[in-house]
Amino acid sequence: MPTRPFRACPRCGKTIAGTATYCVYCDKIRQQSKQEYFRQQDEKRGTSTERGYNYKWRIIRAAFLKQYPFCDMCGEKATEVHHIIPHKGDSALMWDRSNLLPLCKACHSMVTMTTTNKER
Repeated sequence: MPTRPFRACPRCGKTIAGTATYCVYCDKIRQQSKQEYFRQQDEKRGTSTERGYNYKWRIIRAAFLKQYPFCDMCGEKATEVHHIIPHKGDSALMWDRSNLLPLCKACHSMVTMTTTNKER
């Protein structure tokens, strides 16, 4: 199916190339809005120290990765320590070693993404 050479910007109605999603002006506004949204989310989240990942955590994390050096999912070198049940500030869950899982970066990202999407 041939593409149209020109069409209207869905936001302002200006004529744009058929392959473009928005006009240059609206796309710039959309990108700024996206950056502002992520900045606000980071402010709400707090720093890693505010979320409980302090010096004590770094010591426990290093000892855990030394004891369990391989990813529990794929067998690669583990670089992340995952909380199986998110602690959400609960110190009992934060420090419970049976709630920890050694993962590589790729597997940790995948697990975090799937569990975060389920919670929404």
